[in-house]
Amino acid sequence: MKVSTTRFGDLDVEETAIMSVKEGILGFSGFERYFFLESDKSSPFKWLQSAEDPELAFVVVDPRSIEPDYRIALEPEDAAAISIENVEDCVVYCIVTVGQDPSRITANLAGPILINTKINVAKQLVLTDSDYSTRHRFLG
Repeated sequence: MKVSTTRFGDLDVEETAIMSVKEGILGFSGFERYFFLESDKSSPFKWLQSAEDPELAFVVVDPRSIEPDYRIALEPEDAAAISIENVEDCVVYCIVTVGQDPSRITANLAGPILINTKINVAKQLVLTDSDYSTRHRFLG
């Protein structure tokens, strides 16, 4: 399918590459179809681009690349929401915020996006009982 984006132009995206984010990303609940873009395979960062809004894209990172001991306690209702049967079928990403000063880059470790890669369905979690921050600084 053709997807128009403001950052990357018009893209041909396989329908199988598009995942459904249940309830959307916090603050962007009207958009539930996303796909990943990688500009550099060696970079820990990826783009999570909306297939529905050309302007909506997030920089994401595997939280273990910045906090090797990163762990989440998965609630049964969250596992059920994206049909998780086996945790090996899941990957986790966190949204990165890049401000004017690149040394102040942060990641939202308290709001990870959990993806069931087996069926391409995801959900953003809200970790209310954790020590993780929504603005975890990891550079500088």
